[in-house]
Amino acid sequence: AWGALVIGCFGVGGGAVYAPLMLLLPGMNPQVVIGSIFCGVTPSSAIRTYQLWRYGRLNLRESVPLMLGSGGGALIGQGLLLVVPSVVVSFIVAFVAIFAGITIQKKMLAERRGKVAA
Repeated sequence: AWGALVIGCFGVGGGAVYAPLMLLLPGMNPQVVIGSIFCGVTPSSAIRTYQLWRYGRLNLRESVPLMLGSGGGALIGQGLLLVVPSVVVSFIVAFVAIFAGITIQKKMLAERRGKVAA
């Protein structure tokens, strides 16, 4: 519940945070984790989308390609979960989480160095 609150408040990518943590729970397999994440993130995404639209911070025309791509990706991903072994899915989730973490840290360090130099 705490993680859901943080993700809802700050818009942190749900899959990158939820998936690795949920995979650590006993008896959780990747198929259930992925489905649970989508169900958990849907309400906060809908509410946040409305807020962004209400405050004029959402350009629907520019969002359409992202919406189409994510919808198609979700359908393809669910199909792949039926044939890809759980260990491979777990590895991919772990790799993406680690890659995202390292990339964000590099970006933050570069920004920090830029501020110190200025």
